[in-house]
Amino acid sequence: LLLLEKMNVPGYKISSMDFENLPLIDAVLDTNKPLILSTGMADVKTIQVVVDRILSKNRTDFALLHCVSSYPCTLEKTNLSRIKAIANLFQCVTGFSDHTAGMIAPILSISQGARIIEKHVTLSRQMEGPDHHFSLEPLQMHEFVTAVRAAEHSLLSVPFDMNSSEISAKVNLKRSCYTSKDLEKGDVLTADNIEIKSPGDGISPLRYYEILGKRINRSVLADNPIYEQDILS
Repeated sequence: LLLLEKMNVPGYKISSMDFENLPLIDAVLDTNKPLILSTGMADVKTIQVVVDRILSKNRTDFALLHCVSSYPCTLEKTNLSRIKAIANLFQCVTGFSDHTAGMIAPILSISQGARIIEKHVTLSRQMEGPDHHFSLEPLQMHEFVTAVRAAEHSLLSVPFDMNSSEISAKVNLKRSCYTSKDLEKGDVLTADNIEIKSPGDGISPLRYYEILGKRINRSVLADNPIYEQDILS
């Protein structure tokens, strides 16, 4: 810690193996720098003890990373839903410390609320050591970061309105009410002379039952859209 302080590092990450090391956590907290902790092998009660210790120091600039301490961890064991559970239980920034061999799990973690992702990187997966074989090489890491940013954008909060990219599709793909027969002014609209088809430039099918029994105020040939102004009020 003294060496890292001399290097003036901006923050600290404590691994799962030291998650219960309160003296180390206290020493890091005393630096008043942000703290990230991995929670591998820790149950809820253990996490609560550590969080209470951090809060007792009046510190809120910390993050908890969901972690499965298995090297590598298989996809079916990642339990990514725990990320949201940690966020809800401890009201802090959450993330994912990943030990899977690939990109799927950490990218999916974004959808579970991960704000921080820890991913192993290596110059070559052929190097000797316990972590190299499931780490990403530099080019893969670049692709991974790009994919994570795309995942973040896909989850941006937007109003429940039509997406701007759907505007052209609305006219071409949506359905509307069309005439299935030639109609004369004054004819009554019935199930026999109305059909629902694309494009969506006429009255919406949502109003199908509303316009049944209404009279049309102009002559309309078969296979033409029925517009609002065509209906006699």
